[in-house]
Amino acid sequence: MGNIFKSISLMPKGLRYKLILAFSLMSVVPLLVCGVIISVYVYKNEFFVMGDISLILLITIVITVLGLLIAKSIVEPVIEIAEKVRLYNDGNDFQEIPVNREDEIGDLSYSINKMASRLTSNVDTLKGYEERIRGINLEINQKMTALSTLFQVSSIMSSAKDLNIILQTVIERLPDVMDCEKSFLAIFDDKNATVRLKATSNLKPEEIESLEKDFSEGVLSRISKQRETLIFDAQHKITNVTKVLSNKLALKNVIEFPVILHGEVQCALILGNNKESFSFTDDDIDLMSVFSKQVSIALENNWLMKRTEELSVSDELTGLFNVKFAKERLNEEIERSITYQRPCSFILFDIDNFDLYEDKFGKASAEDILKRVASILKTSADQIDKVARFDHSQFAMILPERNKREAHLIADKVRQMIEEFEFANQEEMPNKKISISGAVTSNPIDGMRGEELISKAKMLLTKGQSEEGNKIYA
Repeated sequence: MGNIFKSISLMPKGLRYKLILAFSLMSVVPLLVCGVIISVYVYKNEFFVMGDISLILLITIVITVLGLLIAKSIVEPVIEIAEKVRLYNDGNDFQEIPVNREDEIGDLSYSINKMASRLTSNVDTLKGYEERIRGINLEINQKMTALSTLFQVSSIMSSAKDLNIILQTVIERLPDVMDCEKSFLAIFDDKNATVRLKATSNLKPEEIESLEKDFSEGVLSRISKQRETLIFDAQHKITNVTKVLSNKLALKNVIEFPVILHGEVQCALILGNNKESFSFTDDDIDLMSVFSKQVSIALENNWLMKRTEELSVSDELTGLFNVKFAKERLNEEIERSITYQRPCSFILFDIDNFDLYEDKFGKASAEDILKRVASILKTSADQIDKVARFDHSQFAMILPERNKREAHLIADKVRQMIEEFEFANQEEMPNKKISISGAVTSNPIDGMRGEELISKAKMLLTKGQSEEGNKIYA
């Protein structure tokens, strides 16, 4: 019975058939009306009475309604499909179109549903790729930032000579490439059994003092012997050291990386943050390794520079002996003079108003003054005398076998030579000339050690220059 009803219904019929049927039904209406009008008014057919006309009109209305219903059954699903496709096109979630027809609209609904499902799946896949691409871009940016930061650190290491500036730069650059709220560098001093925080970031003075004390006296001193990286975060097990370090820094996540120099742990890079469920990645550990090598290189360079300075005996600018050599040689000459009961004198010179000259005419002109004064001092010294640059604008002469009176004559001769020399821009200086002051001390009158002669000479020179200058004091 159901098959019979289905076979005579319009459901399985195509749109073309339904459109023809709807057009045909709609066309019957004017034909019937025309037939009635012709029969009644043209041929005067008496058979058509009011009842017949009413019946014809009723049939006409029924046919018209049937045609409208068929047309509506075609148009409304198409409008509904179009509306849902428009909403989907505007970015809304796709609402599945019911497939309850066996004609072309049913096929269209099924095809649109299947196509939308594929599009949604493809969009989800693209979103996944987008997330992956975003993650890759973020990783690339992080690596580029890390490379840029390392390049900046390397540039500063090559240009700056001050170790403190280099180490502070390393610590201040760490937050650019790692998640850290606090960071510092702890340097271990095995000789004095102490720890100093050389460079810090976001640490309060009281925290620095407390950490230095705990590093030197408490459980944190073990870090100075620890050659492996210590990590405390969501994935790593806490130890006594990391627990104390975490509590002292008030941080939930901490990483400590040792810096090894000459086979020993010289210091440690330590940083941390307070993020929840946070874990340091392999990339973080690799970055810490690179930064620790930078610190190791900086420490190595500083050690080599100090070693070079210790081995060097001359001043780079003037070519005279440097202050370290002068002090050592003065002590040696005094010991020799005591042994052989011979005199030994020391002269300390200082260029008057040198800082004023440097401020007015610049560093290059000031250095030229220093070189010319050094040349005059060299010509005034004998073979056994030693001439040194003692400080910024100070020079010294060590005079073995010379008593204080002889040393005073030599000092005054140098003063006169400088006073008579025509230096550049000297007319713009006080008294319109470049002058020098000196202080003479001698062993054993002014002391039995080099430090005593130097100290007294500085005192005499400071007092004399404050009064007038261009004199030799003894």
